[in-house]
Amino acid sequence: MRGFAVAVSFFILMLSGAAVIQSTLEKTSKNVVAEIDRLADEVEKKQWENADKSMTNLEKKLHNTAKWIAMFVEHAEIDNIIMSFAAVKEYEKYRDIPEMMAETATLRELIEHIPRREALSLENIL
Repeated sequence: MRGFAVAVSFFILMLSGAAVIQSTLEKTSKNVVAEIDRLADEVEKKQWENADKSMTNLEKKLHNTAKWIAMFVEHAEIDNIIMSFAAVKEYEKYRDIPEMMAETATLRELIEHIPRREALSLENIL
């Protein structure tokens, strides 16, 4: 009976940890996506000084996020985000609006995909 109680406690602890991680991934994703949207909006309006500041903020957020998120997410996804961000950075540097808008949409989707992919759901388990 004692072993069963330990197993149930461990299971509850695992579920609680998964819920905390999922919540944190969702909050972080929304935070980064908001910065991507801000950057895209500034580029669309050709507010390049503000776009430069948003790019710096986005780079800091991605760098800080990548440090801890690597424990929970496949490294291939992080690599895709890094590659997409590198493209966004270059498009912003050379003021290539159409390419930048397309790549920010890609980056946005890559970021939004993380919480969906890591969610504890039947679809992800099977």
